[in-house]
Amino acid sequence: MALMKCSYVHIDDVDNGRLSFPQPKVHGEVRNCVLPKAVLISSVHKSFKNYIDNIRPKVESQYSGDFLYLQEDGKPFTIRHLGHRLSETGKMVVDYYHPYMAHHWCVIAKLIQSKIRSGGIKGTFDYFAVNRWIGHKTIQTTMIYGGPAMDYYEIYPFDWYNHALNHFNGGKCDFPNRLQKSRLLGKVSPENRYGPEEI
Repeated sequence: MALMKCSYVHIDDVDNGRLSFPQPKVHGEVRNCVLPKAVLISSVHKSFKNYIDNIRPKVESQYSGDFLYLQEDGKPFTIRHLGHRLSETGKMVVDYYHPYMAHHWCVIAKLIQSKIRSGGIKGTFDYFAVNRWIGHKTIQTTMIYGGPAMDYYEIYPFDWYNHALNHFNGGKCDFPNRLQKSRLLGKVSPENRYGPEEI
């Protein structure tokens, strides 16, 4: 995330788009990720377009260059500083949070979404689609997440991925309460009623 640039976000004339970014772990090989419109261009969600058009310009400075994510002074994040900031926010929800947990939550959320789309209780996880979406090298890596995904699905059998993109009125969402009672999450911050949604 610290290395992301605005030029990696591609949106065409009909609001379709993708992320194209070099992967440091595989010698800069470019990876393309097609994104749902809610993540890419939605005006009511925390989309890339909203961020680039409305939030980033407020802090942009002579130090910003083409970097996508900026600090309050307009300077790009260092990897260490971004990790620290993500950890601070995450620990408001889960005491043992570390930034890579976001990757795990994402895989689990996409597996649950695939189960719901294939028929809910009788549906199955679409490991191949999630594997392609997340970029795991083998299907076996994606399948490791099947057990935790089933555990979380049984507690909250709804689309976690879209849930995190939606806005809720205080008190109407019992998502963090269910997880806290199940002991799958630690203390939920009283400052944030939406649990993992904020992450």
